[in-house]
This record gives sequence, structure tokens and C-alpha cells, in this order.
Amino acid sequence: MTYKEIEKDGIKIAYKVDMKVDSSSPAGISKSMGRAMIGFADYFEVSKPDAILVLGDRYETLAVCCSAMNAQVPIFHLYGGETTEGAIDEAVRHSITKMSYLHFTSTEEYRHRVIQLGENPDRVFCVGAVGIENALNEPKISKKELELFTGLDLSNPYAVMTFHPVTLESDLLEQCSEVLAAIESFPEIQFIITGANADCGGNDVNNMLMKYAENHNNVFFILSLGLTRYLSALNYAAFVLGNSSSGLVEAPSFGIPTVNIGNRQKGRLRSESVIDCETKKDEIVNAIDKALSNEFKAIVKNAQNPYGDGNTVNKVVEIIKKYFYEKEINLQKKFYDVNFELYKESNTEDDIEIALNTDSVELVKLVQDSEIPVAYIERKENLAGDVVAKKDVIADTWIEMEKSEGKKYDMIVDCDITSPLRTVEDIKNLIEKKMSSDFDVVFSVTDSRRNPYFNMVSVNGDDEADVVIKSKFTARQQAPQIFDMNASLYAYSPHYLSNEGHMFDFKCGTIFMRDTAVLDLDNTCDFEFMEVIAEYLFKVDIGMAEIRKKAMEILYSYNNSLL
Repeated sequence: MTYKEIEKDGIKIAYKVDMKVDSSSPAGISKSMGRAMIGFADYFEVSKPDAILVLGDRYETLAVCCSAMNAQVPIFHLYGGETTEGAIDEAVRHSITKMSYLHFTSTEEYRHRVIQLGENPDRVFCVGAVGIENALNEPKISKKELELFTGLDLSNPYAVMTFHPVTLESDLLEQCSEVLAAIESFPEIQFIITGANADCGGNDVNNMLMKYAENHNNVFFILSLGLTRYLSALNYAAFVLGNSSSGLVEAPSFGIPTVNIGNRQKGRLRSESVIDCETKKDEIVNAIDKALSNEFKAIVKNAQNPYGDGNTVNKVVEIIKKYFYEKEINLQKKFYDVNFELYKESNTEDDIEIALNTDSVELVKLVQDSEIPVAYIERKENLAGDVVAKKDVIADTWIEMEKSEGKKYDMIVDCDITSPLRTVEDIKNLIEKKMSSDFDVVFSVTDSRRNPYFNMVSVNGDDEADVVIKSKFTARQQAPQIFDMNASLYAYSPHYLSNEGHMFDFKCGTIFMRDTAVLDLDNTCDFEFMEVIAEYLFKVDIGMAEIRKKAMEILYSYNNSLL
């Protein structure tokens, strides 16, 4: 997005720094970074902002962060923890992570990587990718408008292509030639090509692309389409081609294939809609043929985007507000050490037991008929009934298992049987949060659809309503963010189970789950709902037998005895 687009949206730009240089050579980029550091140093000295919010892994961003760090301005970073093994962006991104105070990652895997870099888990949040939010919500121009802008006949299939320099590889122009030779094989396809970035060699790539477009009627080249036109182009495209992260992040949300070329995005998570190929003409041609095939289109239709649900902005805003108004920002960060002793591989399956505490004969028979080895504990009469606290049942299970197995368990994981719509990743997140913290209890939560500060009421005997928590909030967005306990997953310490007291008398932590997966099994109708919901939500997930296998692989990786 250029500064002109920001101004067009009516957003006032407080300060501009001219960091442009005439060369995209290594020396030119270093000089550009130097100019940026000087310019932003002047700005931070005068303006003293409360914080800066930066995105990604560009060298320009690194320069800004260096100046902010020296000025003791807190840095909030979007999209740390990602990997791009073919580019210097890898080193830039991780450097920005170490300078930053708050971290907003696009996936849980990337969140774990930020923590591995020594950042406290309490300041690292998985929020998804804002690119998906743009893809879903940005108004689109019509295909006819796009056709008039590009001068191409878009009644024919077309592709959107972007090819950036791969900064850790030296044969840049040779790679670009291979890409152009490949698209030469598809004269029936129109190509909308956007310019390379300002990395080393970017100008050379753009000159080559521009000359190619001048000699081919089915090719349109422009340095930047702008956000609206770019997303509109994706919306109608047959496929995406190149090595931009957009092919991995935004394109899957449009339900179109991505032909991802070369190593620039190596290491990033990708959807099933992405086809990887080497930067060789024949491989690119084969990948395009595959992308256009009916078989692959069927795969793309059902592919999931691993980068979130399109609600990133609200999550980021709420977290930042909480830190500004309810918490203290202390830039004297402590390095968060991951205890690798906990991750040593264990070769024994005796470290983990699965236990069922029930008085249901039918449930016992169902479990015994399965291939899953489960320890059965008969529910005591004084623990039967709906009014008995969950803690008492879990504590009894723990005590009985330690007696029968002759072991001391370090963690008790409760996969609530009446709230079963959870994934392997949910269980993994729960265990890792418990193992990497000093919480006595960790439980799953979801976004709340109601807020006791604003739109939840109590009603007295005269049908008179009153807000649950009195406040001065006049809009839901003003109220503190609230989460629902969805009663699906819990991890308990023996300390909690062996001591009296309510759960919230102890130190509690949370993991986040999708609210669409919340379903309590209270009657037979709920099972029918569950079958429909599970098929939709988890069609890319795995069955229960595999869930157990994967969960055990996760648990075995810790050098602790778990129940």
C-alpha cells in the first residue's frame, strides 16, 4: 500500500521520511536504511509516541524499529515467527521480534517460534493474518472496470503474477527468464503482473518484466495495482503465480490455486491450494497445468486457509487497549527460557494413561469395544449427579490412577466428554501452555457473543431487567473483552487438585478455541448436530484414533508423567 492510498482513505499522515535512493544494490539498501533511521530518530525525539505498530519483515521496518528501540518507544509487531528461508527477511523478521514488546502472530506455530526466541508467552498472541480480513472485506471493483484498467480481455482466463528477488540467491535474472519462458507457453492466458519490491535487484526484475509486457498483448505490467485493484484481480483470477506471500496468505481465501515458485516462501505454512515448484521452465509449466486441472480445482474448493478467520483487527485492537488501559508496559524484558529438559524424547508408552471415570455401563462397553486402551474407574456414588463439582471427580480419578499405576503424575488433562469438538492442535496448545507456564489450571475459552458490562441482564420477579455489571459503557466495543469458558479442555496440576478452593483461587491460564466448535452433548439431538458440525469444521482434521496417536506423540515429547 503506497502513501497515496492511505491519504485517499482519508487518513492523515503525521510524518513522512524520504528514504529513497537511486539504487537497489546492497549498498543502496544500506544507505536507504540509514536515511530511514535518521528521519525516524528525529520524529521520535519530537513526537514521543506511546507505541508503534509494525508489520512484517522489510528492511525499511527494521530501520524504523532500530530508531524506536533507541528512543524507548514500545514496538508492537505483526507476523513474527514466520520463516522465509530464501530471503534476508528471515533475519530481519527475527531481529524485529527481539526489539518488540507485543507480538501478534498469524498462526499458533509461528507463536511458538516467537516464544522459542525468548519472548514471554503472555505477550505473544495468535490473531490470524490481516490480509485475510482485507481479502474478505475490501470492496471489489467489477471485472469490467479491471478490464478497462489493464486493457486485457478478461473474458479469457487470467493469472495474477508477482516475482520478487530471492535475496539469498545470486541467479536472479536467470530465474526471472525461466518464469517468463514458462508463461510464454500459455498464450491463451492473460497475465496481470505487478512489480517486484525494493529488495536488491528489484529494479532489474521490473525492467525485464516491463520489456516483456511491451512485446506481449496478453500481458499487463504495473509497479503496483493498489490494494483494491489487487484484491479485485485475485477475486476473478484463474490462479496466482510467483513467489509473493500473497499467494500463500490471501489467495486461498479467494478459492483459487497458487503456483508458488522457488525458495522465497520456503518454510511458510501453506494451504492445500498451493502448488510448489522449482524456478525452472518445465516445472512451472507443469504446475500451471495442474492448477488449471479439474482435479486440482476440486481440491482447492475444499482447501482451508491456515492464516485465520478474518477477524484480526478487532483482536489486535482489544489486546493493545488492554495493555494501554489495564496493564503496565515494562521495556525491561526478561528472556523467557524454554525448558528443553521437558522436551526430551521418551521411549516408553507408560508415561501416559487415558482414564474414564463413569457410572455408565453403556459408555464403558463403548470404550472397551474400541481399540483405545482406557483405564476404567467406577464413579463413586457420592460423586454421581449433575451438582457434583468437576474438581472432585477429576481429583478422584487422579488419586485412583496413582494408586493403581504406582506413579506420580505431573499433569492431568481433562478432555470433557460432553464438549468433544476439539482438534489435535487444541490439545497441543493446552499442553504446551501448561508446560511452559506456572499456571495451576489452564482451560479453553472462546470469543463471547455477549458482555456482562453491556448486553447481559438479570431479571427480578417483576420482570424488571438490570445490567449484570453496572458500567458507563454505551457501546459493546467500549466494554472490556470477555471470553466464554467452553468446557472442552482443562489441564490441572496436582497442587490444584490436592488443595481446597475454587479454581479461581489458583493461578489460571487460557488457550483460545474457535467458538463455532462449541457444542454441549445434553441429549440425543445434540449428536445429530455434532455430526453435521464436525464434518464441516474438521473435514481437514483427523479421526479419533489418529487424534490419540498424535496427542501421545506430543505428550511423549515431554519428560514428565502425564495422565
